[in-house]
Amino acid sequence: MQLSTVSHRLNYRQFAGDKGAILFQDEINANVHIPQVFRLGLYDRPIADIIQDGSPTGQPQPDWRPVDCGDATGPSLLDSFIDACLDGGQPISSGASALITLELINAIILSGVRKKHVELPLDRN
Repeated sequence: MQLSTVSHRLNYRQFAGDKGAILFQDEINANVHIPQVFRLGLYDRPIADIIQDGSPTGQPQPDWRPVDCGDATGPSLLDSFIDACLDGGQPISSGASALITLELINAIILSGVRKKHVELPLDRN
C-alpha cells in the first residue's frame, strides 16, 4: 500500500493497493472533514501481474468512479487516523477501544466454534 499526501492540490490523499486506489481531494478548503472529491479507482488487473509482465508503462491507469459522501456528518476513522499520523493528535478510535471491539468479535467467533456461550473478558489460555 502506498499513501501520498503531497501534491500541488490543496489537500490530496491517495491510497494505492494491488487492485486499485482510493482518492480524497479538497480543492477549496483543506480544513474540511468531508472531501469534495472522493473516488475509487480500479485497475484492470492487479499490479503484481503488471510488474510480472514487465509492462513498459510501470503504472496502471485506474478506472475512477466517484463515491457519494453527501450523507457523511463528520470525520471518518480513516481521515482521523491520517490526521493523527501527520499532526500527532489522537484518532477518533484508539488502540485500546479497538482491542475491546476485537475481543468481542473474537468472542463471537469462539462461541460459534465451541457452540456454547463464552465469558468476557476471554480467557487467554
